[in-house]
Amino acid sequence: MAHAELMELVRSTGRLNPEQWHNWEQWCDLLAPERRAELLDLQTLLSCLVAFGYFENHRPEEHVTNFRPHLEVLRETMRAALSLAQSLRRRGDSQQRLRAVCDGVHPEDTPEEAIATLETSLSDAFRVLDPFCRSDVVSIDSFHACCDLISRDLDRNPFFFPLAPLEFSSLEVSSAHRERLDKVDAIELAGVRTVVTLSMLGLLRLLRYSALARRLDAQHVHVIFAGLRRNVRALARFLSTQAAESIAKGVVPVSSVGVGSAKEFDAVQYKVQSIAIALREDGEEALGLAPSVSSSQSVPQSAYESIITAVQDAVTNLEHAIVPAIQPARTNGASAIELGRFRLYAWMLQHVMRAFVAKASAVAFNPAGAKDLGFVSEFLQHLKSLGRTVVEEIPYDRKRELVVQLKRLKSAQPVDLAVLKTASHECSLFADHIEWTVRRMDERDDLPPFDKGAAARRFRRYLTSAQASRQEPELKRAPTQAPDRLAGESRTHPESL
Repeated sequence: MAHAELMELVRSTGRLNPEQWHNWEQWCDLLAPERRAELLDLQTLLSCLVAFGYFENHRPEEHVTNFRPHLEVLRETMRAALSLAQSLRRRGDSQQRLRAVCDGVHPEDTPEEAIATLETSLSDAFRVLDPFCRSDVVSIDSFHACCDLISRDLDRNPFFFPLAPLEFSSLEVSSAHRERLDKVDAIELAGVRTVVTLSMLGLLRLLRYSALARRLDAQHVHVIFAGLRRNVRALARFLSTQAAESIAKGVVPVSSVGVGSAKEFDAVQYKVQSIAIALREDGEEALGLAPSVSSSQSVPQSAYESIITAVQDAVTNLEHAIVPAIQPARTNGASAIELGRFRLYAWMLQHVMRAFVAKASAVAFNPAGAKDLGFVSEFLQHLKSLGRTVVEEIPYDRKRELVVQLKRLKSAQPVDLAVLKTASHECSLFADHIEWTVRRMDERDDLPPFDKGAAARRFRRYLTSAQASRQEPELKRAPTQAPDRLAGESRTHPESL
């Protein structure tokens, strides 16, 4: 992923508008490397402070009635954040150079004014917390009220706001391991490249949080671990849902119609979902090694090592999962017109099969009233016109069973109700798979959107022609014409199964 593309992706995950993003980038470029590191630590502490306000991000504790230790941990972490903000306010760089990048911009829209606002917010919040920390007992309501006050005030800052999970800063990209992100560049499909990049940035953030927890004093670790829990859970959800589906689309080899096997698709999805499950379970277990906030014990080194190992395993497994996406299988040269025609055939055959299954179900419900089974021959004629191309080209795990049952249905004279029931079951499954395939084709960038209105009109013309053909048995042509014939196309008509 090119640097400009990566920066645009990162900007899209956040809340800065283009003008604010430009001011932020210029301001950060003028910072010395050590101050950029301080700024990254400050962003981490702000995000973890918000996470610490939710007990779901804490190590489970029983029978806690006094939340003074929790408030003291919060206050000490705010003290560290305030110290970083004050350090950034001191002029390690020229004041004129820093202000020059924001000339002509409203003062509230500059990082310089925003960090001054942040310093004021943290100082005010620190004064609010101090009387509570001098009390012998702090109730849960008081703790929540303090956390909500801090969170709301910090969230109003235009630049130095707490970053949510999967919301990234340009500083995180600059500090990330470039070799990890370089592997993502080779992924051809843009959608897959996007979700893998976000996943990698999320995993690299977990590693950075873990490293920061090791560097900071012991009283800050509980806050950092709260941020880790929050990000682990959010990233695991993202991997198991959106990322798993997108990666499967880019990894599964595609057939001549540009759609992969549903079985292989599910296998890749499961592989990515397994990475998400392992990350969450191993991460929760590692974070659970830390003592509770009320405890005076220190965090064992095994806790840091376990969380780092869990994240590194997830990074490695994700890199292995995307290897096929770096050089994905392509179609065998089918043009967009041919793929569009196939999609139309598949859509029409799906409706033909749904109608056949509905009629067969009615017969199965009342076998004694089944006097007219002419719909079976009609269905076989439709299958002759539409089915061969679709059945041959579409990847389908039960294709053999489907073909066997259709051949049995065709050869059964008179129609055997048991054969009819089995064939209708296979047709129902295949119709579901066709619907899934058409949806996947709709997501392809190289195909125009599927016009269901135009398809319905073609389908009606096809059905009208098929009905007229059945009423003219003396004609020596095939009883039904393929829809491309009706449109004046010259494609060879598929033969019967």
